Amino acid sequence: NRLTSRFQNINLHHISNIHELSEDWVKPVDALFLKMYDTVEIKEFLNFWSKFLKPTSTIIAHPYDKEMCPPIYNAINELLKEGWQITDVHDNV
Repeated sequence: NRLTSRFQNINLHHISNIHELSEDWVKPVDALFLKMYDTVEIKEFLNFWSKFLKPTSTIIAHPYDKEMCPPIYNAINELLKEGWQITDVHDNV
């Protein structure tokens, strides 16, 4: 029994590798979570998921910190240049 089992709109996936998902994924995404260990393929990851983001979707980036995780910091800043907006910033997730 998952914590999210009573929420029909939440689908958790054990697969995070986009190469395993790429052929089958068709659903729009409301929220996308970027974490530090996604940094190796961060641009590929964002390019893949951006096709499924809604205009109202949220990207949660952890950590959004220039010193701690430059790849995520730089990737988010590239999205900001494209017109995305930061709506909220927290010190901890």
